[in-house]
Amino acid sequence: MDGNDIVLKGVNIADPEVIYRDRHRVSILDVVDRVFFNLGCKVVRIPVTPEDFYGYGYGFLHQQDLYYHRYLKPLVDYCVEVGLYAIIDMHYVDGEPLVDGNPSFGYLDKKSQAFEFWDYIAPKFKDYSNVIYDIYNEPVQPLPTDLWEGPYDWLIWKDEMAQPLVNRIRLHAPENLILVGGPNYCLEMAGAASHPVQDPVNDPPSIAYITHTYPGHDRGRRIADVLDPIVDHVPVFVSEWGFEQGADRVVHGTADEFGTELIEYVERHKLGWTAWVFDNVWTSRMVNAKWSLLGEVGPNTDDTEVNGRMGGVVKRHL
Repeated sequence: MDGNDIVLKGVNIADPEVIYRDRHRVSILDVVDRVFFNLGCKVVRIPVTPEDFYGYGYGFLHQQDLYYHRYLKPLVDYCVEVGLYAIIDMHYVDGEPLVDGNPSFGYLDKKSQAFEFWDYIAPKFKDYSNVIYDIYNEPVQPLPTDLWEGPYDWLIWKDEMAQPLVNRIRLHAPENLILVGGPNYCLEMAGAASHPVQDPVNDPPSIAYITHTYPGHDRGRRIADVLDPIVDHVPVFVSEWGFEQGADRVVHGTADEFGTELIEYVERHKLGWTAWVFDNVWTSRMVNAKWSLLGEVGPNTDDTEVNGRMGGVVKRHL
């Protein structure tokens, strides 16, 4: 991720169980074909939802062996076959699932579930040189004073969750690269430079730090504000970024307003990234219902379509 290292660029897909059960026009392996052969990705990030957020019967922790054998292992094995790196992302979104009708904020509430997840997953792919572990998708904060505000404390996150999870993974998987985010949906990352997570096995550490960035995600903060404090000190990877004109407030935006600045920043610093998301339901969508790329430049494509849809933008920069 610096120097002579490979700069991995690719996309996120939807949870493979969701693809299998809900995306009737495509199979899990078809999605890999599209992101590898059609887009030219070198890496795919696979969000594995630990628990059923909305009562649909989804979730890895409810059906570990079934999920692994039916959805995850075939997908990762196919990534190996075609030559893709695969990021396995424990895809908690803090605020979900609801507990007694209220959002379950705070990653500390999910400590036992996170250990259970990685105790199962980490040894399964420890011999896969192409598999990367993303320890926790988007932590928010412990013991919130306000559900949507601080405190966003890096040291609490590091000491109470990130370091214990890295230690636990290393018991099972000594060599896989590990990705570590931070509080406030991976926007509060400055502490990674001054108080990095330790790798108990590897020196130098086989750890990189991630951020997620969207037009309305902590509006007014640019990617430089988040990454400048760490980009020259630790390896950095942008594991989620996206925009979609007319979508919800977090992702609503355009290439002119958001995408171009981000691409210029990551290229200037030679950072890898995985765009969110190669799907036709989850926003910010890269494809339509027929799995055709949104925003791709063509003879009948107007400027609004190109500017407001990220599919074409991503393809041009892969």
